[in-house]
Amino acid sequence: MSAATPIPENHERSLYMYTSSESALLILGKWKGESTPVTASFRSGGNSSVVEGIIAELSSDSISISCSHSNRVLGAIVLSLRDATGFDYTEGRAAPPDMQRAKDVDSVLTIGFVNGISVIFTKIST
Repeated sequence: MSAATPIPENHERSLYMYTSSESALLILGKWKGESTPVTASFRSGGNSSVVEGIIAELSSDSISISCSHSNRVLGAIVLSLRDATGFDYTEGRAAPPDMQRAKDVDSVLTIGFVNGISVIFTKIST
């Protein structure tokens, strides 16, 4: 795994299970197949943004999160996976404190990128 993979600050590395891109795609594919609600938190330096929706499309090159409300699509976020440098997976009970929402967080998949951006996918329990 590349040293460029960011781990959220103030969180113990030992709680993370480094995983392969193939395993990460299997996890994301399971969430897509179940139409599981997810959040995608984009972090770079001091900047961040969060979207919530379902995984609409998934390939080895990209992932698309569809954001909707009352059966009306409000938008979509497409993320290229071509520059991903590493993947980390953890169960919700070990998620970073700022990612835990009461008991809603089921599991977390973090993708690190060569440009220092990290995207944290959080599966929300329903």
